[in-house]
Amino acid sequence: MAVLACALALSACGADDAPPDRAEPGPPATAVAEEPRPAPARAEFFAADSIWNEPLPDDAPLDPRSDALVERLRRLASDHGTTVNIREFSTPLYRVGRDQPTVRVQLDEARAPELQRAIDAVPLPRDARPAAGTDANLVVYQESTDTSWEFWRFRREADGFHAGWAGKMVGVRENPGWFRDRTDPFERRFWGITATNIAKLAGLVTLEDLRRGRIDHVLAVAIPEARRDVWSRPAQNTDGVSDDPGAIPEGARFRLDPKLDLDTLELPRFTRILAEAAQRHGIVINNTAGAVVFHAQDPRPGDGNPYPDLLDGLVPAQVARAFPYEHLQALELRLERRR
Repeated sequence: MAVLACALALSACGADDAPPDRAEPGPPATAVAEEPRPAPARAEFFAADSIWNEPLPDDAPLDPRSDALVERLRRLASDHGTTVNIREFSTPLYRVGRDQPTVRVQLDEARAPELQRAIDAVPLPRDARPAAGTDANLVVYQESTDTSWEFWRFRREADGFHAGWAGKMVGVRENPGWFRDRTDPFERRFWGITATNIAKLAGLVTLEDLRRGRIDHVLAVAIPEARRDVWSRPAQNTDGVSDDPGAIPEGARFRLDPKLDLDTLELPRFTRILAEAAQRHGIVINNTAGAVVFHAQDPRPGDGNPYPDLLDGLVPAQVARAFPYEHLQALELRLERRR
């Protein structure tokens, strides 16, 4: 599938969420809880012992090519830019209650009847809007049923809601964080709106994380020039286009050196929160984009935009540029190859 063009800006850059060729072709994004809640007693999304929520041990094994992979990531951030997607090409997360009326979302891809059935009744407000940008991502989470739906190129037309691609995940709190082939509850490996088939909620920085001042999970990051036809677990697939064997495979996991004293770095508050998470839990490459992009929650739905206060007057690109990429380490890769 062709990679979508990305128009770079200081504050936003689009991730190419279109998935690569699959058994059923297609791709991809989440919006807002306005009132802060206490930190959950357990992981809110995905299994507590999944890679998304388990802190890394200090002695987690490094990949033999760690230095080269870190330098490649640093150069991508320098050459292509780096930012945090918060408004455009971002992820609105609609948290809905048990009594939310359902709507049908029409899938553009007619050759995916199982996926169409999965999105025939989505508990979504009729005024729901996706993120700005060509990806038009949107994610719905219903806590009462522990179910999420994610949509790529979501839009409303005269005859109702449509999406270019989608995914439905039942039992989110017990899921490892990626789509799998299973029958009870029904799910397919090629569902989901990231090219890696990693759930869009996995690694998303939520407004609750930022208001709490602590991110207790892995960070998801998209990059340019990912490796073609090769990926590393937890990725299940890739849309990488680089034939350079030194290119970073999607699914690669990085972490800030656990010996690094963050107090010695003069980091903006938002950057410090990202850095602490990268040191405790790490970063997973989940997609391609036109820049090195951290994924944060879009402030819709809801009134107002909390990001000016959360950013302390900075723009997202300034927050991301201050991140200490040079102190990262690449953890041991678990490579798979497209046959």
